[in-house]
Amino acid sequence: MTRPVRVVAERRRRPAKPPLEEPEAHFQREVVKLARAFGWRVYHPWLSVHSASGWPDLAMVRDGRFLVAELKTETGRASRAQQLWLEDLAAAGVETHLWRPHDWPEIARVLTGAQVGASRG
Repeated sequence: MTRPVRVVAERRRRPAKPPLEEPEAHFQREVVKLARAFGWRVYHPWLSVHSASGWPDLAMVRDGRFLVAELKTETGRASRAQQLWLEDLAAAGVETHLWRPHDWPEIARVLTGAQVGASRG
């Protein structure tokens, strides 16, 4: 007697989310590349899991000037924690920025030293 073959459906796993590559990670790499080309020391937490929620993506210093920048895609939104960090740091006198790819001309002005001041995009 032949037993019926029971087909067991293979459990499909969700594909792992790809590493944050495009566009925010690419945008970040370009900002860092420009900053370093103009002599900025750049800090970015490698893994933010042990960091305070909302801390900006980049902290940069050059010639006694310190700034932080939160980077977002064109459609990305800053979380409330990110907004609070930017507000609190600005209130403490830190130059703060919320940059998106369309802000590239402003980013270039800031990082080349042509613009000083706080801004939020």
